[in-house]
This record gives sequence, C-alpha cells and structure tokens, in this order.
Amino acid sequence: MFKAIAASAASWRGVAIVIIAWIILAALITSLSPSIEEVSTNDAAEFLPNGTESLQATELRRAKFPANRGLPAVIIYRNPDGINDQDIARVAQIDAIIREANRPNIPLVISDFAQPQFPGADTPPQSPNQADTRPEISPDGTAITITVIISGPPAEDEFADTIEWLREIDDEIVVELPSTVQVTGPAGILTDAIAVFQTFDFRVSAITILLVLIILLAIYRSPLLALLPILCVGIALTVAQAIAALLTDNLGLALNGQVTAIMAVLMFGAGTDFTLFIVSRYREELPIREDKFDAIRATMRAVGPSIASSAGTTAAAMLALILALSGSLKTMGPMLAMAIIVMLIAALTLIPAVLVAMGRVAFWPVKNIQPSTKPTAFWPRVGDLIARRPGTLLVVTVIAMFVLAAGLFEFTPRFSFIEGFPDSVESKAGFQTLKSAYPPGELAPTTVLISKDDEDILQHLQAIEDISASLQADPAVDSVNSITRPFGQPINTPPPLRGGIQGGAAETTRHSPEGGNPEVSPAAQRLLSPDQTTTIIEVVLNVDPYDTDAMDAIPRLRQTLRNAVENSTLNGATALVGGESATNEDGRTVINRDFLVVSPIVVAAIWIILALLLGSIVAPTYLVLSVILSFAAALGASVIVFEYIFGHQGTFYDTIPFIFVFLIALGADYNIYIMSRVREETRKRGLAEGTKYAITRTGGVITSAGIILAGTFSVLTTFPLLNLFQLGFTVMLGILIDTFIVRAIMVPAIVILLRQTNWWPSKTPTLPLND
Repeated sequence: MFKAIAASAASWRGVAIVIIAWIILAALITSLSPSIEEVSTNDAAEFLPNGTESLQATELRRAKFPANRGLPAVIIYRNPDGINDQDIARVAQIDAIIREANRPNIPLVISDFAQPQFPGADTPPQSPNQADTRPEISPDGTAITITVIISGPPAEDEFADTIEWLREIDDEIVVELPSTVQVTGPAGILTDAIAVFQTFDFRVSAITILLVLIILLAIYRSPLLALLPILCVGIALTVAQAIAALLTDNLGLALNGQVTAIMAVLMFGAGTDFTLFIVSRYREELPIREDKFDAIRATMRAVGPSIASSAGTTAAAMLALILALSGSLKTMGPMLAMAIIVMLIAALTLIPAVLVAMGRVAFWPVKNIQPSTKPTAFWPRVGDLIARRPGTLLVVTVIAMFVLAAGLFEFTPRFSFIEGFPDSVESKAGFQTLKSAYPPGELAPTTVLISKDDEDILQHLQAIEDISASLQADPAVDSVNSITRPFGQPINTPPPLRGGIQGGAAETTRHSPEGGNPEVSPAAQRLLSPDQTTTIIEVVLNVDPYDTDAMDAIPRLRQTLRNAVENSTLNGATALVGGESATNEDGRTVINRDFLVVSPIVVAAIWIILALLLGSIVAPTYLVLSVILSFAAALGASVIVFEYIFGHQGTFYDTIPFIFVFLIALGADYNIYIMSRVREETRKRGLAEGTKYAITRTGGVITSAGIILAGTFSVLTTFPLLNLFQLGFTVMLGILIDTFIVRAIMVPAIVILLRQTNWWPSKTPTLPLND
C-alpha cells in the first residue's frame, strides 16, 4: 500500500493530479456544507445523554410552556447608595421600552412594572413609602431586576442582537453615576461565550501560523519549507471542518466551539509534525539520489508506515470516545478521529506532492542540503549516559514523575463556567453585581416541574404548597417561588420588601364566585402551563448556581421532591428537577462515569495497537504505563501552577477527560517513533548500540516535533476562557514531559534494562516497522 502511496508523488502527472484533486475536494465539500458556526451550540443541555433528568425537564418545559421557550436574560439595575424614586422611574422606563418594542424573540418580560401602578417613567409611584406600590428591591436595598426571556438559537445573530439591544437601552436613561445597568443571566452568559468562541478561529490560526513559522524557520532556515505545513494543513482543516459541519447537520450531533477549536489545534500540531518527519527524511534522501522523484518515493516508503501508525493510534483513541455518554466527548471522539484521518491522508498525498513540486528551491536560501537528522553532540551524550546508567536514570525519572503527580492531592474541581470569563465581560460583571445584592441563586434558579396529564394541577394547590415547603427546608435553598407562593411566602401571606427577579401581586390565587376552580393571579400565571396540567416551582439557592455546592444540593432536592410528591395527592405525577445547576450535576455524573468506563477502553485500544505493531506484549505494557504516569505528572504539576502561581480557584473538571485522551494518545505516538527506530537498529547493531543509535538519530527530529505540538496546544493559553487555558497548558506540559523525559530517558532506560524481554513473546525484533 505504501509503495502505491509513494508512487503518487513520484511523477509530475501524479503530483498534478494530487494537488488539483485536493483543491477541487476542498471547494466542493465547502460549497455543500453549512458553516461550522451555523451548526454549533454552546447549550450544556445539548451535550447530555437522553434520559438525563435535567434534559427531560428542559424538554417538558419547552413542550408545556411554549411562550416561555428560551433563555432568561437578567437585567440588573443597581445604585449602591440605595434605590430611590428616581431609580424606580428609570427602571420602569427600561421595562416599558422592552415591552413596547415587541421584538418577536422576546415572548415574556417578568417584572413588577407590568402592574397598573407602574405605567412608565412618566408616572412614578404615588406612594413610595407603601410596599404595595413599590417594585421588589434586593435585600440590601440597592438593586432591581427585570427578567427577559429570549427565544431562538443562541448562536444566531438575532439572539446576540437582542442581547446587545438590551445592553444599549440604558445609554440614554442612566446618565448619572453611581447607577449601573448590566445584562447577565444564562442568555447573557451564553451570548458572551459564543462571541468569545467566534473570535477564536482567527486567533488560533494567526498565533499557530506565527508559532509554526518561527519554529520551522529556526529548524530549516527556509521560508518556503516553513510555509509548507501552513498551506497543506490549512487545506486539510478546511475539508475537516466542512465534514464536521455536514456530520453535525445530518446526524444530529452536538458540536460546540471548544471541539472545533481543539480540532484546529490538533490538526496544526499533528500536520506540522508529519511535515517535519517527511521533510527530515527527504533531506536525508536528496543528497544520495539524483532524482527528486526517487527521493520522495524512498521518503514516503520509509516514513509513511510510522506516520500512519501514529495517526491510527490517535484516531483509535478518539473513536473509543463514541462509547461515552457525555455529548461533548461523544462528539469530540468521531470529530477529532475524522480530523486526524483527513490530516493523515493529506500527509501521505498532498504534503509530499507540494514538497516535490517545489523541488530543491524549497530549501532556499540553503544550497548545500544536509540531513536534518544529523546529530548534535547532545543526543550522543544522552545515549551514552542511558547505556551506562539505565537503572539510575529510570529510578530518578520515576521519582520525579511521582513528585509531580503528588500535586493531584491539591486538586480542587471547578464547574463555574462564568468564573472562567475575563472580568471585562459584562455577563460576569453583572453576575458579580447580582451576587452582591441578591442570593446568588437568583442568577439561574433551579426549576422543578410537576406535571399530571389530563388533570388540572390547580386541584392540588395544597400539595404544591406542601412540596414548596419541603424544598424550602433544604439548607442550600434561599427561597421557593410557586403558584402558591410567587414571592417565596405561603398563600395570602403579604410579600416582604425584598429581592427576587419575578415579583407580582400580593395574592396568589382567588376562588371564582361560582366556587369552581381557583383563578391564578398574574404573578403566578407564568408558573402554570396554558393547559393547566403542569406547574413550575422555582428554587433559588443561597450558593453560586454554577458551583459545586449547588450541584451537591441537586440530588437532595430530587429526593425531597420525590418523597413529597409520593406523599401528596400528586402521587404518580411527573416530577423533575432541571435548570443550570441540575444540568451541571448531571454533566458531572456523566463525566465521572465516562472517565471510569471509557478511559480503560482508550488505554486498551492503544495497548492492542502497540502490541500488534511491536509484536510484543511487554513493551506495550510499560509504554502505556509510562504515558499514564506522564498524564498524572502533567496534571499534578498543572494543579500546583494553577492554584499557587496563577491564583486560580481550582481546576475545571470537564477538561480532565480531554487532557487524558490527548496525553495518552499523543504520548503513545512518540513512543511509536522511538520504538520503531530502536527495533530497527537493534536488529542491525544489537540492543545497547541500537538503542544509543536510535536516540542519537531521532533525538533532534522527535524533540522538534514535540516542541511544535506542545507549542500549538499552548495557543489555547491565549484564550480568554479559563477552562481552555487550563486545557492548553496541561496538554502542553504533558507533551513536553513525554518528549524530554519519557521518550528521551525513561523508555530507552527500560529497553536496556529488559533487554530481550522487551520483545516477548518474540525473541528478537525480526523486521523494522517500516518494512
């Protein structure tokens, strides 16, 4: 097979066919696919598996509350000196502007200003000292909120335009400090997240291109060679993104900006590494062959199998993620596997075709072409040292790795996505304002849905009140709003002058004159479905709804809900707990399950591939163990850096599976390269000399490849979201540990210590990997 692949670039006709075919493919598939932005989503619920309670709650709410479909944007008005009559008039004017605009994607506005005593800014309250004529104000007396439900896909321009419009309303109204108006809530947070991701493609491309140019210019001192991977990877990335968009659009997958960003980073890193190995071998072949076509043919026969094995290992590890329940992992797996396969095909066809088409001018201004793998004095010394003291070096490196891994004892998981935003982002600033004035759970109340098909839920008011009281008793709950207590107080109890983002009238329900079903007041109407079979109970937590304390409360609330429903007249009704905190809790549960179930499968898949490639069960075992230890060391060291140097409040939990898969797969790649050469040279020179020679000949090129791959992942550290910063930093550190410690010292030391046992059950390596 590799002879045929090598022959494709061994003539001008073949070169022309390959280059033209790639250009046509890129143009055709791009024209047929939607843009990657059109099919991407950043809604966490979209990445939960079917059957998850929070997802069921989301689907039930969408079905039963069509006018309430969408995400809430919370407008918070704050005067730190205290809310006065002028402030109330201003907020009333903002409310009136929103309602009078009649924007089609704003189905619902929730505030006190829809009440008759608040017609607008021109008619301020007549009795500011009376509680029943004032809107609800925060407990500290400094803030008022308006909740605006925005419908439609958050990734669409109309959604973002509405958020921007809300943020501009106050420009003509609030002119005096210290009053501030900020838009936050789930809708504001998601819009800001999407805006950040939309700027990321350009940032990744620009910084990665610059980084690759600098590194390759330092290695080759040739601008044309430095541009080679940028051109070829750019074409391959265009094709891969178009395929990803088609798969997402037609298979109903959930694709987010994080996956597409990582796809670009992985393809640039792997593609540049593939280019480096091809160019390095091509430089070895050119001085000994007169014809450049013969040189490229020999090059691809030599490096093609190793490149294919490397890409195959990564793709297999990614495909194992299809067994995950987490939508982000399940989507990431096939998407990145597809991307690495596209990059492999480009490496075996497009890169050699462009390289040979450039001819010797590719190396300009260098005239005397020499093998780039010509060893420096450093790597022979490393090989000699390992050959003399393999046991000592193995012990030292293992101890060093365990010391780094000890940082895992300081691991503090973080789930608060908004905490990863820069302080300048308005939704984060608004969140901080909201937390300072209200119970933090006001930002994203936990939603309880109770539904009894074909039965009027209003027949069970006492049951709903009992359920509300049971939920209120949880220590993590600040207040509960339901159709029996829209202000957090039981039926007919006057509301206190305190916070809450809903507000309403003093009475929740009233019985009709005929003695029939109770009628629902406007304040409670929004919590009742139009068919009156379903009601919402909003549970406002006294902790950050995006943090672990809120997530820990969800299982308790679910159990409380089930018990209360079973012991009421609503026994048998559907009762679900949803919302942002519940979604995060379900996501955490899924991540834990996936890590425990999928990680061993990934490790087993890599072990099997290595066993087949090396014809041994001993070498693959210690190679896999070495990369697992490398992962632990990288994560442990990163935890210490994040918490004690960068001052982070913990490590984002949802990045751990990504980090594990990348470091296990990419670490195995470098082990394939070194063991391939060790096995080849052992057959020719014996174990000790063969290992030394393999280190000498591969040290420079593999180290360069590791630096390039680590560099591309370091691009994620320039991203303003903290979770991607931590992901990029940890993977970068892990690759460097693999490159300079595991691959360069630990693995060769184990090879020398085990001698022929390396190849058991084979006695000796009979053939190099590329035969």
